[in-house]
Amino acid sequence: MTSPLRAADISGELQALWADAFGRQEWEFLASLYTDDAQLFGGKPDLFTSREGVRRYFEAMPPGAALTAKFGAQHVVQIAPDVIVSAGDVAFRRAGALEPRQHRITLVIANRAGQWRIASHHASPK
Repeated sequence: MTSPLRAADISGELQALWADAFGRQEWEFLASLYTDDAQLFGGKPDLFTSREGVRRYFEAMPPGAALTAKFGAQHVVQIAPDVIVSAGDVAFRRAGALEPRQHRITLVIANRAGQWRIASHHASPK
């Protein structure tokens, strides 16, 4: 297994890429951060599966809306040599909103063929 510090770095790097792509609404790149067989429970009632499903989930966001995501403190645990779990907070903000929308987020990050990708994503409002 990697060191706890390295697991936190892997998780943090992936979250930074995710937040940047989310803010630029680069849905194809954002979906590329997920495994081919990923699952996503977001702000919609349905479970979205596969990288294609993840892309469809994000493409349904209002076009042109200025969006940001800021990850807060995360608790990161490496549960196997190729699996990291990160749980914590994320704040979503749309341009013009007075306050961000606070959510809890859990990401299961898997190493597939040498690439760390999101295998499971669950977010819910606080």
